[in-house]
Amino acid sequence: MISSDKLGSGSDELGKLLLKNFIITLLELQKLPEKIIFVNSGVLITSDGSESLEALTRLSNAGVKILSCGICLDYYGIREKLAAEEVSNMYTIAESLFLSGDTIRL
Repeated sequence: MISSDKLGSGSDELGKLLLKNFIITLLELQKLPEKIIFVNSGVLITSDGSESLEALTRLSNAGVKILSCGICLDYYGIREKLAAEEVSNMYTIAESLFLSGDTIRL
Protein backbone atom coordinates (compact mmCIF):
# COMPACT_ATOMS: atom_id res chain seq x y z
CA MET A 1 0.00 0.00 0.00
CA ILE A 2 1.41 3.36 -1.02
CA SER A 3 -0.04 6.18 1.07
CA SER A 4 2.03 9.14 -0.10
CA ASP A 5 3.47 10.61 -3.27
CA LYS A 6 6.90 10.49 -1.56
CA LEU A 7 8.99 7.82 0.12
CA GLY A 8 10.34 8.68 3.55
CA SER A 9 10.55 12.01 5.31
CA GLY A 10 12.84 14.93 4.73
CA SER A 11 13.29 16.40 1.28
CA ASP A 12 10.07 16.24 -0.77
CA GLU A 13 12.08 16.23 -3.99
CA LEU A 14 14.21 13.30 -2.82
CA GLY A 15 11.14 11.46 -1.51
CA LYS A 16 9.42 11.69 -4.90
CA LEU A 17 12.56 10.45 -6.66
CA LEU A 18 12.89 7.54 -4.22
CA LEU A 19 9.27 6.47 -4.72
CA LYS A 20 9.58 6.66 -8.49
CA ASN A 21 12.71 4.50 -8.37
CA PHE A 22 11.06 2.06 -5.94
CA ILE A 23 8.16 1.53 -8.38
CA ILE A 24 10.55 1.08 -11.31
CA THR A 25 12.63 -1.38 -9.29
CA LEU A 26 9.57 -3.56 -8.64
CA LEU A 27 9.76 -4.54 -12.32
CA GLU A 28 13.11 -6.21 -11.65
CA LEU A 29 11.84 -8.49 -8.88
CA GLN A 30 11.46 -12.20 -9.59
CA LYS A 31 8.13 -12.23 -7.76
CA LEU A 32 5.90 -9.23 -8.43
CA PRO A 33 3.33 -8.04 -5.91
CA GLU A 34 -0.25 -9.19 -6.51
CA LYS A 35 -1.64 -5.69 -5.96
CA ILE A 36 -0.46 -2.16 -5.30
CA ILE A 37 -3.02 -0.03 -3.50
CA PHE A 38 -2.69 3.77 -3.62
CA VAL A 39 -4.35 5.88 -0.93
CA ASN A 40 -4.16 9.49 0.26
CA SER A 41 -1.60 11.47 -1.75
CA GLY A 42 -0.32 8.19 -3.18
CA VAL A 43 -3.11 8.47 -5.79
CA LEU A 44 -1.17 11.35 -7.35
CA ILE A 45 1.26 8.69 -8.60
CA THR A 46 -1.53 6.99 -10.61
CA SER A 47 -2.75 10.17 -12.33
CA ASP A 48 -1.88 12.06 -15.50
CA GLY A 49 1.47 13.81 -15.22
CA SER A 50 3.05 11.24 -12.89
CA GLU A 51 6.57 10.20 -13.80
CA SER A 52 5.74 6.66 -12.63
CA LEU A 53 2.95 5.93 -15.12
CA GLU A 54 5.13 3.99 -17.55
CA ALA A 55 6.34 1.68 -14.78
CA LEU A 56 2.80 1.27 -13.42
CA THR A 57 1.54 0.37 -16.89
CA ARG A 58 4.30 -2.21 -17.25
CA LEU A 59 3.44 -3.64 -13.82
CA SER A 60 -0.24 -3.80 -14.76
CA ASN A 61 0.63 -5.54 -18.05
CA ALA A 62 2.64 -8.06 -16.01
CA GLY A 63 -0.46 -8.88 -13.95
CA VAL A 64 -0.10 -6.55 -10.96
CA LYS A 65 -3.46 -5.07 -9.95
CA ILE A 66 -3.18 -1.27 -9.53
CA LEU A 67 -5.92 0.13 -7.27
CA SER A 68 -6.50 3.80 -6.47
CA CYS A 69 -8.76 4.93 -3.62
CA GLY A 70 -11.85 6.66 -5.08
CA ILE A 71 -12.40 8.86 -2.02
CA CYS A 72 -8.78 10.01 -2.30
CA LEU A 73 -9.08 10.74 -6.02
CA ASP A 74 -12.21 12.80 -5.32
CA TYR A 75 -10.53 14.64 -2.43
CA TYR A 76 -7.68 15.73 -4.70
CA GLY A 77 -10.10 16.42 -7.58
CA ILE A 78 -8.26 14.09 -9.94
CA ARG A 79 -10.65 11.17 -10.55
CA GLU A 80 -10.92 12.12 -14.23
CA LYS A 81 -7.11 12.19 -14.45
CA LEU A 82 -6.65 8.59 -13.27
CA ALA A 83 -4.31 6.94 -15.75
CA ALA A 84 -3.34 3.70 -14.02
CA GLU A 85 -5.88 0.88 -13.98
CA GLU A 86 -8.89 1.29 -11.70
CA VAL A 87 -10.72 3.17 -8.97
CA SER A 88 -11.29 1.18 -5.80
CA ASN A 89 -13.44 1.59 -2.72
CA MET A 90 -12.60 1.16 0.94
CA TYR A 91 -14.32 -2.24 1.13
CA THR A 92 -12.03 -3.66 -1.56
CA ILE A 93 -8.99 -2.00 0.00
CA ALA A 94 -9.80 -3.35 3.48
CA GLU A 95 -10.56 -6.81 2.11
CA SER A 96 -7.31 -6.85 0.13
CA LEU A 97 -5.26 -5.82 3.14
CA PHE A 98 -6.84 -8.28 5.56
CA LEU A 99 -6.80 -11.25 3.18
CA SER A 100 -3.22 -10.64 2.11
CA GLY A 101 -0.59 -12.74 3.78
CA ASP A 102 1.95 -9.95 3.33
CA THR A 103 1.20 -6.24 3.34
CA ILE A 104 3.86 -3.58 3.07
CA ARG A 105 2.95 0.05 3.67
CA LEU A 106 5.02 2.83 2.13
